[in-house]
Amino acid sequence: MTRKQLEELGLTKEQADKIMEINGGDIENAKGNFEERIKALESEKGELSSQITAKSL
Repeated sequence: MTRKQLEELGLTKEQADKIMEINGGDIENAKGNFEERIKALESEKGELSSQITAKSL
């Protein structure tokens, strides 16, 4: 949703700005959570690859 869309719904500029600010914070939090999960999965992948290699020898 864009600021323009919020204003078209009848919200004031200040209301639209506040909603965009809150939404932006939510998005940044979600991105942070995904980045942490990706790092954990990459680490797990490396450990599993090592285990497969060790068992193959």
